[in-house]
Amino acid sequence: MSHFSKIKTKITNQDILIQTLQELKINYKLEYKSNVNRPIIHVLFNKYQGDIIPYFIWDNNNSNYEFIADSKTWSNKNQLDLFVEKLNQKYAYNTIIIKSNKQGFIHTNSNLLQDGSIQLVLERWN
Repeated sequence: MSHFSKIKTKITNQDILIQTLQELKINYKLEYKSNVNRPIIHVLFNKYQGDIIPYFIWDNNNSNYEFIADSKTWSNKNQLDLFVEKLNQKYAYNTIIIKSNKQGFIHTNSNLLQDGSIQLVLERWN
C-alpha cells in the first residue's frame, strides 16, 4: 500500500532548484501542464520502485515547491527526510552565493563543519 508524503519546503526559485539537483547529480525531468503555471519537476532516482516518481510541484497558496514522494519505497521515512534536508542545505547554499554575487560579494571559501553545517566566507571590496 502506498503512503504519499507531502513535504513542504522553502524552495521558491525553480532555476536554483534545478541547479541544486544538477550539483547533487540527481537526474530530473520537467513536465509542463496547461493547468499549472510552473513545470512539475520529477526526481529520477536510480533503483526507484514506487507507484509514482517523486516530484516537486509548485504550491500557489504558499508560493513555494512541495516535494511529493511515496514513502513506502524508501527503506524508512528517515531516508526521505535526509534527502530533503541535504537538498534544502544545498539549495540554501546556492541561494546565498547567487544573491550575494548580485550584491557585489565574492565567495572565497566554504568549510563543512562537524555538525554538518556549512561556513561560508564572502568578501566585498569597495
